[in-house]
Amino acid sequence: MTYNKKTIFRKAKAIIKKDEEIIFIEDLCLSLGIAKKTFYEYFPIESNEINELKEAILQNKTTKKKKLRTKWADSDNATLNICLYKLLSTEEERRLLADKQELQHSCELTTTKKLEDFFKD
Repeated sequence: MTYNKKTIFRKAKAIIKKDEEIIFIEDLCLSLGIAKKTFYEYFPIESNEINELKEAILQNKTTKKKKLRTKWADSDNATLNICLYKLLSTEEERRLLADKQELQHSCELTTTKKLEDFFKD
């Protein structure tokens, strides 16, 4: 089957703009109905077109990340809150948080070991 490069490019831009779920080139190829190999034959890695399409996909990714971070911030789930904190924290804060988690794990292991020793008899 023969494809028209300009038509594919125009459709690709429209699909990315319309569908925020397009966050990978593979998603775009599926939506276009063309093979990934065909896509890259028309739009080589260093081409201006691929750069423009990747920029549009990056916008979708950024929008998705913002929505997820908002959900995490509004969530009562401690794990999501910690993940968000780690994303936003400084290197020192991440280190301190990791040290605290390691200390907590160590305390849990020690307590479990002492309980096991207590109930041995």
